[in-house]
Amino acid sequence: MKVLPAIKTCLSFFGVGVLVRYLRSVREDKAKREAWTTFFVVLLAFSFSVFCRTIWLEWASGQSRFLWNGSLMIATNDGYYFAEGARDLLNGSIFSPANQPNDLSPVHEGLSILTYFSVLLINFFVTILNFFIGICNYFLDFFYLEITPLEKANVDTIFAAFPAFFSSVVAIPLVLIGRELGSRALGLVAAVLASLSATYYRRTMAGFYDTDVLVIGLPCVLMYGFVRMATKKDLTALMTIFVSSAVSIWFYKQSFVICGAMSGLFLLYTLAFERKNKLFYLAFFLSLIGESNLFLSVKLLLAVAFFISFKINREVFYKNAIFTLIALSALALLATNDLIDMIRYRVIAYITRTSTVVANTPFYFLDVNTTISEVGRVNFLTIMRELCSTVPLFVMSMFGLFLLCIKRPVFLLSLPFLVLALISFKAGMRFIMYGVVPASFGLAYLFFSFYQMALGKFDGGRIFGYLNSKIPMKVVGFVMLCVVSVAVVADFYVLGGAKFNWTSNSLDVGRVDFGLRLSLVFDVVVACVLFAAFQKRKRGVLAVASVLLCGVCSVLSVNPWLGNLRNYFVGTVLHPNEIRVLADLKKRAGREDYVISWWDYGYPIRYYADTKTLVDGAKHSGSQNFAVSYIFLQSQVQAANLARLDVEYTEKAFRERSQLTNIYGTNLADIASDYTNDNINDLLNRELLRRDLKLPEKTRDVYIYIPQSIIRIARTVFLFSRRDITNGDSWGAPYYFGGDFKLENDVFKFNESGKFEVFKKDVTFKVNDTGPHKLNKFVTISYPNNKFKKEVLEGDPNSKYYAIHLSNYGKIFVMEKAVYESTFVKLFMLEEYDPELFEPVSVNAWAKVYKLKK
Repeated sequence: MKVLPAIKTCLSFFGVGVLVRYLRSVREDKAKREAWTTFFVVLLAFSFSVFCRTIWLEWASGQSRFLWNGSLMIATNDGYYFAEGARDLLNGSIFSPANQPNDLSPVHEGLSILTYFSVLLINFFVTILNFFIGICNYFLDFFYLEITPLEKANVDTIFAAFPAFFSSVVAIPLVLIGRELGSRALGLVAAVLASLSATYYRRTMAGFYDTDVLVIGLPCVLMYGFVRMATKKDLTALMTIFVSSAVSIWFYKQSFVICGAMSGLFLLYTLAFERKNKLFYLAFFLSLIGESNLFLSVKLLLAVAFFISFKINREVFYKNAIFTLIALSALALLATNDLIDMIRYRVIAYITRTSTVVANTPFYFLDVNTTISEVGRVNFLTIMRELCSTVPLFVMSMFGLFLLCIKRPVFLLSLPFLVLALISFKAGMRFIMYGVVPASFGLAYLFFSFYQMALGKFDGGRIFGYLNSKIPMKVVGFVMLCVVSVAVVADFYVLGGAKFNWTSNSLDVGRVDFGLRLSLVFDVVVACVLFAAFQKRKRGVLAVASVLLCGVCSVLSVNPWLGNLRNYFVGTVLHPNEIRVLADLKKRAGREDYVISWWDYGYPIRYYADTKTLVDGAKHSGSQNFAVSYIFLQSQVQAANLARLDVEYTEKAFRERSQLTNIYGTNLADIASDYTNDNINDLLNRELLRRDLKLPEKTRDVYIYIPQSIIRIARTVFLFSRRDITNGDSWGAPYYFGGDFKLENDVFKFNESGKFEVFKKDVTFKVNDTGPHKLNKFVTISYPNNKFKKEVLEGDPNSKYYAIHLSNYGKIFVMEKAVYESTFVKLFMLEEYDPELFEPVSVNAWAKVYKLKK
C-alpha cells in the first residue's frame, strides 16, 4: 500500500502531477478547450505546409549539382541579395555588420535581420542540447557509449530551408480568420489550399529564399486583426492591427499597397456598420501609424505604451482630446509618408512600361521590364489556372467568395489581395499569388456553406433568412453539395484535373519516394476534413452523406496543388562549377574590387566572391544595363576602356552627390562631359576605340565574369546597347541564333521540321528552307580532360556569318561578324583574349573570370 504514495511522489517530482491537473482543467474549462483545439488545428495546417515543402529539400539534397561545399544552394537570384546581408550580419553583429561602405549589402533589410536572429536562435538551442548531451555522455561513458553532439547551423542550408518554414506562416492567420468567421474547419481547408496553391508554392518553396516568404503572411495577420475587431472588439485585435501593420511595412515596404488598401476598406466598413463605435476608428488610426515610415523600434515602443495605457484605463482613449490627437498624428504621418510616392513610381513602371526609363533626361534606354519574364503580361485564363489550377474550381471559388462577402461583409477586406492578382494583366505573373487568399477562402466556404445548409446549421442572416422560411434549406444545401461534388469530380476526371493526379504511381527521385510521401499527405487531408466535419455534428444519414461529399470536394480540390508538388522542381541559380571560379576569385580579389557581369548574376557574385558589382537584381534599369551590354557586345578595346571608366565613375558618384550620374541614372553623362563635351555618340563610337585613351587613375581591380548560362540570354544582353540613346532609335538584336540541336549526318537541326540547319561539311546553313548561306568559319569548342580545344573549318572569307559549336553544352550558334568579334564571344567561347588588356584568373568549361589590366 505504501507503493502508490511513492509513485505519486515520483510523478509529482517530474511534474506529471501538475500536467495531469492542468489537463483536467482544460477538459472542464470550455475557453481553454477551445484555445487548445485552435492551437492544434493551427499546428496541423502549418505543419502540413512545411511537410509538403520539404519534398524539394530531400530531392535536391540528392543532386550533386545543387550542392556547394556540401550545402544546398539557393534557387533564386534575389535570394543571394538577402543572403549577403545575413552573412555580413553574422560576420559582425546587428549593431556593427561586416560590410564595407557603398557595397549595397542589405544589412538593414527585414529578411536579412530575420535570418540573422534565426541562425542565432538555432545555434543557441544547439548549444543547450549539446550541454545536455555532454552530461549524458558523462554517464554513458561507463557503458562505452556516446551520443554524437549536434553541429551548429550551416548558414547555406538555412537559406535553402528558410522558405519552407516561414512561407507556411500564412496558414496561421487563415485558420484564425476561419475561426472568427465561425468555423476552424473552414480556416483549415482555406489554409491548406492557400499554402499549397501553385502560384504561391512556386515563389515560396524551399530554396526560394526571398521576401515572398512573408509578403502574404504578414498582411494576412493584419487582415485577421481587422476581422477580429469586427467580431470580438477587444484589445488583442487592436494590438494585432498595430503590430502587424508595422512589421509588414518594415519587412517589405511594398506591402504598404495592400495594408493601406485594407485600412481604407476597414474605414468604409466602420462607416457602414460601426460608425458610432470609437474603437473601430481607433483601430483605423493605429493601422495608419503602423503603416507610416517611422522606425520599427519607435512603432514597437508606441505599441507597448498603448497596450499598458489601454490596460490601465481604456476610457481615456475615448476622450475627445486624446482621440483627436491620435487621429491628427495618424493623418500627419500618412501625409508625410514617402512610401506613397515609391509605390506610385513602382506601379507606373510596371503598368506603363515606357521606353524612357529616366524621366526628364535627354537619354532613351531600353526598359528592363520588357525583358523580364515574370513581369510579362498574362491573360485571364492564366490567372484562373494559377490561382485554382482549373477553370471550374476558380468559378466555384469566386461564387463562394461572393457568398462569404454577402454573409460576412468584413471579408471584403480580402479584395485588395484579389485586385493585386488581377493587376497581373499589366504588371506580370508575380502578382497572381496575392489572389490565393480570397480564392482559397471562397472555395472552402462554398463547400462548408452547403454542408452547413444540409445540416440546418447555416445562418443566412438577412439575405437567406427569408428564403429559409419559404424553402427547406436542408434539401437545398444537400442538393447543392451534390451538384458541387459532381462538378469537382467531373473536373478531375473529365475536364483535365486528373492530369495533376499524384496518386496513380510512385516516382522515385533521389532519396524521396513520392508515392509514399504524398499518400501520407492524402491521409492527413482526409483525416483533417473528416475530423473537422464530424466535430460536434449529428451522425445521421444526411450528416454522413454530407461529410463524405464535403470530403470528396476538399480532397479533390487539394489534389491539383499536391500534383504540382510532384511535378514542379527547379534548379539552382548557378552550377557548382560556375561558383568555383567565383570562389577562386574571392581568394584573389579585394572587397572593394568590381566584377562586371549581367545583372542576373550580380547578387551571387557579391555573395560568393564578396566583391562589388555594377548591376544586380535591384540596380538594373536600362540606363545601368547599357554599359554592361556595351562591354559584352563591343571589341575588347572598347570593353576595357568603358569597364575602367564605369567603375571609377561609379565610385566617384558615391563621393560627389552632385554629379550628373545621380541625376540621369547613368555614368555616361559624366564620362561624355569629361571626354567629348557631352557628345555621347562620339564617346561610344570614337573615343572608346582608342587604345591610348587616357583613363582615370586606377583605384581598384576590375574583373569580368562570364558563366555558361549567359549564352541563352545573350541576345537580350546585346539588345540593351543596340540603340541610339540620344533619340531612342533601336537597331534590334544582332544576328545570334542557336541552342540545342539534333545531329543527323553532320547536319545540325534545331527542330525536326528542319527550319534551321547548319551543314558542317559544307560550312553553310539554311533558314526556313532558304539558302544554303555560306559561313565564314565553323568553330568547334570542346574540353577533353578539362582542357580547352578549338577546331576551325574555314569557309567563305567574305561571309559575315560564323558558326560556333559548343560540344560540351550540346549547343550550336550562328552569329554575325559583330557578335563573333565581341568581347563576350572572344573571352568566353573562343578564349582569344587580348593579353594587353585582359588576363585569365579562373577558367573552366562552365565559367570564366578575366582581370582587366588597364
